Amino acid sequence: GNAYAAVGSLNIVVTGNTFSDALLSLEGGFPPRTNITISGNRFTATRLIPRSGLGLDRPSCVAMNELAISNDSAVVLSGNVFQAVAASSSAIYVVKSALSVSWHSVFAVMGNTFYMDGVNATLIHLGGSSQSSSLSVLNNSAVVIRGNVVTRPVQYFMHILSVSRVESHSAVVFQGNEMQGSMVVLLSRSSFHIYYDSWLQLSGNLCRESPLYAFGFFYPKVNLRDSTMSVSGNQFMSSTGTPTVVHIFKKSCDLTNGAIVAACNSVSGSEEAKY
Repeated sequence: GNAYAAVGSLNIVVTGNTFSDALLSLEGGFPPRTNITISGNRFTATRLIPRSGLGLDRPSCVAMNELAISNDSAVVLSGNVFQAVAASSSAIYVVKSALSVSWHSVFAVMGNTFYMDGVNATLIHLGGSSQSSSLSVLNNSAVVIRGNVVTRPVQYFMHILSVSRVESHSAVVFQGNEMQGSMVVLLSRSSFHIYYDSWLQLSGNLCRESPLYAFGFFYPKVNLRDSTMSVSGNQFMSSTGTPTVVHIFKKSCDLTNGAIVAACNSVSGSEEAKY
């Protein structure tokens, strides 16, 4: 990408292709009003595809590095089929720097089908480091993970390695996805900050097998300022015990006019889950 390209708007469409051990890579910034649509493709990854300078460490279908979506722009992955047979594979892998979405922009993963046959698979892996965040959603922007189908058990649906920031009328929405078993559906390994009329919504998802540890696992904490975290209306169809919907490892150190709402999550259509 070139964030300073002198164009009025830019539309990039990748559709109807078959990627067999071929990596699709999105890198850098793009000019305002850029729309990137990746739809109706089939991705198959059987091994790690090395690429100089990218630093991939696992088989992946789509890789992103320093991807900045800003100023009325959108990146949408919809209606694709992702298949990975190697162990520890990822369908979508953000490598080093944060996935950044800002100023009235959207990153969406919607209506895709995932066949992850290898053990310890992760559908969406957001990397990062101690010097950088994993996810930044700012200024009336959104990340939407909606209506996807996972046909095999996975380790994680979404793995966030470093700090997440959702600020200033922005949202992360994880809604209406159907999945099999997992260790954790959404795992955040660093602080998750939700500030200034923003929200994290995990709702209306169907787990045909309950997660081993929790649906949403946040380590160490979630910080809320004038914002809401909502986990509601999720269904767990099979469980050997009462599944944990939300596990926040430590007491939030910043809960200023914030709310955590957990309600109407059911087990096999009746019992309530635990929080």
